[in-house]
This record gives sequence, structure tokens and C-alpha cells, in this order.
Amino acid sequence: MEPRPPEGYQEEEIDLYELWLRLKKRWRTVLGTVAVGLILSVLYILTATPVYEGTCVIRTNVVTPKEAVRYVNALNDLIRERKFEELAQRIRLDVSLSRKIVRINAREVRGVSSIIEVNLKATDPRVLGPAARGIVDYMNTNPYVLKRLSLRKKELEFKRESLQKRIKALEETKRIVNTLLREGRSIYFNPAEIDRMIEELRTELIEVESRIALLKGFELSIEPPEPLEPSSPKKAIVLTVSFLSSLLLGVFVALFQEWLHSARKRYGES
Repeated sequence: MEPRPPEGYQEEEIDLYELWLRLKKRWRTVLGTVAVGLILSVLYILTATPVYEGTCVIRTNVVTPKEAVRYVNALNDLIRERKFEELAQRIRLDVSLSRKIVRINAREVRGVSSIIEVNLKATDPRVLGPAARGIVDYMNTNPYVLKRLSLRKKELEFKRESLQKRIKALEETKRIVNTLLREGRSIYFNPAEIDRMIEELRTELIEVESRIALLKGFELSIEPPEPLEPSSPKKAIVLTVSFLSSLLLGVFVALFQEWLHSARKRYGES
């Protein structure tokens, strides 16, 4: 024999059909809650300030990406503290334009040791480009960066001077070899090797001189494109979340009303 349940025990089970009948009875509550939620979400979409987003790539030549990220994120601290005058001064923008910047966030690029990505958000898409260029200018005027640039320039200038001396010495050697050849004397190496070495050194010298001319702490490799559509508010997501959340709330309110009605009826009869 199966054991009997103790006295006072009442088996409870969820009757889905009964639940449906209760919700059907309170359909106005559910529909009204959903309608209110959707109206509020539409009002939010219509009144919220659109925010535009763009990403730029900055090449760092004299400091590590980690240091560069720290410099950029210091600008975002000014935005959080609403110090737009100081921000405008640092990135060389009008204060009215700096107030349109919502966020500046930099991150390292995994697997690449010389670039960082900077994400910009602003209420005006036309601010993104000037802001990115201003960030690069601000980073290039950093005292630590300028010191590192000076050291790097001295290294390159020393290398240039060394290459020039080696080329001059080889050209002198070539002149002597040509003199010996004209005199009919024997030499024990291929004279063409001197020409090859001179050409290699001249190519390296051109590269070093180009690096000196273009030497910068930071370079804007890719500017942020001007977006045509705002990144937020995301209308589809807002409406979907509002519909689902208001639907759940409507179901809860409807079931609560049914429970409250049953409770009042039960206690009223006792």
C-alpha cells in the first residue's frame, strides 16, 4: 500500500489552463501594462540625446601601448569630472565642441605592440575626427614623450653619422683600389663587393634620414569615420526589452490581482 499523506496536506499542482483563464480574465491589465511600457520606451527614444561612436587607430613609436592607453584614458577622467574647459585646452578644441564628447576610451590591440585603439563617443558626429587629431597632438606634447623623442632622435642621428663615416671610408677604399688597378697591381678581393656594400649603406642611410624626418611620438593611422546613424539609443533593443519586461510585469500584476480577489472572497465568506 502507498503511504498516505499526512493530515492537512494538500497536493498542489499548476493548472496551465486555469492560469490561462485567469490571464484571459485580466487581459486588460496585461495589455495596459504592455502599452504603458511601450509608450514610455517610445518617449525615451524620442527624447534621448543620440550618441555617435567612432574608433581610430593610433601608432605609438616611443612609448609602450600600455603607457599610451593611460595617457588617453586620463582625458576620459576629465569628461567624468565635467572639466570640459581643461579637456578643450588639452586637445585643442572649442569648449562648445568638447562638451559634446561623451566618452574617450583606449585599449591595447592584442598581438600588436605598436598601436592602440581609441573609441570615441559624442553627441555630434562631426566632433569625432577633430577630437581624434587633438588627442594625438595632446599625446605628442607630453613631457615624457618629448624626452623619449629627443633620446630616439639622438640615437638615429648617431646612427646616421656612423653610416656616413662608413660610406666615406668605403669610397676612399674604392678610390685606392681603382688607383691600384690602373697601375696594374694585383688585389685579392672582388672590387664589386665595395660597390655592393656602399649601396647597402646608402639605402640604410636613406631609411634612417626618413625616420628622423618623420619621427613622432604618436601618429593617427586610421581616423574615425563620420557615422551616419547614432550608436545609441538602440531603438530595436529598447523596444524589445520594454515589450518583454512590461509583458512579464503585466502577467505578474494580473495574477496578483486574481490572488487578491480570491483572498478577499475567501476571507469574506469565513
